[in-house]
This record gives sequence, C-alpha cells and structure tokens, in this order.
Amino acid sequence: MGAGAAPDDEAARRLGAELRALQQRSGRTLRDQETRVRISDSSLSRYFRGTTVPPWATVRDLRRALGDDPTAYRSL
Repeated sequence: MGAGAAPDDEAARRLGAELRALQQRSGRTLRDQETRVRISDSSLSRYFRGTTVPPWATVRDLRRALGDDPTAYRSL
C-alpha cells in the first residue's frame, strides 16, 4: 500500500485492476458491458480505474457477464 493510501483505496484500486484485466482479456468494450450489465459506461470506467468501489451485486454481474466466477472477489 502506498504512503497515505487508505486500505479501502488500495482495495478499490486492486479490484478495479482485476476487473479491468478481465474485461480486456474478454475483448469486450465498455459499451458492450454497459448493455449486458445495464450499468453506464462512465460508472464502469470508474470501477475499472478503482476510483469507486462497486456494490457486490455489480461485481458479481460483471464477472458473470465476462465469463468468470465472482466468488474469489467477494472479499475485496
């Protein structure tokens, strides 16, 4: 964790990086995800950058839409 970073900030960045990596591996665009999960692309962008922590239901739905098991991300 960086100097001065709150634990929640670090978790948000870590979760965002994981979600972004999964989205990139999937080859799907933010617009595609917006349609599949019914979340705005601006919200998705904030989640993928780690500036906003998404609700668990959003993480679960995103991971499922990207073809991945969301269980491992519950703790984040």
